[in-house]
Amino acid sequence: VTIGQIVSHSAGFPAWKPFYALADSPEKALDVITRVAPAYEAGTRVIYSDLGYILLGKLLETLTATRLDV
Repeated sequence: VTIGQIVSHSAGFPAWKPFYALADSPEKALDVITRVAPAYEAGTRVIYSDLGYILLGKLLETLTATRLDV
């Protein structure tokens, strides 16, 4: 999966996951995202998904060593 696919909602992530039931912290939500099965082959469809943007936010925080809210 590429950053371009994440930004264009074509990374294969399902539209959503019920994080309120699957994770009780942001770290656990990221763990859920990294283990979720693809809904389709990356690059073959476009489905709006929060999962990719949550993952992208964590990537930006890691690369910049800064929280997104800063």
